[in-house]
Amino acid sequence: AFQGVVDNAIFAGDGVAQGGIVAVFGERFAASDPVQATKLPLGTTLGGATVFVNDKPAPVYYVAANQINFQIPYGTPTGLATVRVDRDGQRGNTVTVNVAAALPRLLRLGIGDYPIAVQQDGAFPVPTTPGVGHPVNRGDVLTFYALGLGPTNPGVVEGVAAPGAEPLARVNVPKVVFGQTFFPGSGIPATPLYSGLTPFFVGLYQINVLVPNGSPVGDTVNVSLDMGGGVVSNRVTIAVQ
Repeated sequence: AFQGVVDNAIFAGDGVAQGGIVAVFGERFAASDPVQATKLPLGTTLGGATVFVNDKPAPVYYVAANQINFQIPYGTPTGLATVRVDRDGQRGNTVTVNVAAALPRLLRLGIGDYPIAVQQDGAFPVPTTPGVGHPVNRGDVLTFYALGLGPTNPGVVEGVAAPGAEPLARVNVPKVVFGQTFFPGSGIPATPLYSGLTPFFVGLYQINVLVPNGSPVGDTVNVSLDMGGGVVSNRVTIAVQ
């Protein structure tokens, strides 16, 4: 599909990240019902389909007739990379995608622009909604979930679950910005308590951060990640009281 290799969070067409969870769209990837990987480490063939990045098989999460979710290998060089899908040994066509060291994407909950972020009691930071969540307080810890934060220190192998004990697979996210407006330099920055791969998951990152005391309050406070060097995430909104 035209521009059919995109991140699996907001499906933007501006590239993917090393180690990112990616979706490729096309036709006739599988002849059967959708198949989901059920064990780790992830294999490179699922439902008869194999995804190749620069001719190297990539770990696969999910296969359907028109979509495959897979992981870009961490060692993929930045710049243009080739992607193709082979099915049951039949070679597919090749397309290209731009690979960046990091292209952060905060995951959305599916309710407006509210994120998949959890408070210490497990609630989402949304306007008070029974069974869903409530506003977060200034000074409380929020855990945001994201894709595309790039290689970690120490490094991990694509397709393999992230470590669950120290040393954890960390990435450098210098700041989380609360309440940013359209004006450059606006918003209240906060330094994460932890940023890195979520233990026991493949390709999923988390950012644990204290909501700053100076954060704006309201039902739609903007939040984004700033990784430095002009690399910023998409914006989400949270409810703060």
